[in-house]
Amino acid sequence: MTQVVGVRWRNNDPVNYMIAGDHSLPVNSWVVLRMEKGQEIGWV
Repeated sequence: MTQVVGVRWRNNDPVNYMIAGDHSLPVNSWVVLRMEKGQEIGWV
């Protein structure tokens, strides 16, 4: 089943929702996202 997780880049930024696929991502884990403008790091 596909999972959707909320990711933030900074404390005051809004939450962006991304598809996690089959990965298990616990809350407060760091993730690297491939975006249109390059790679970004954020947390779940």
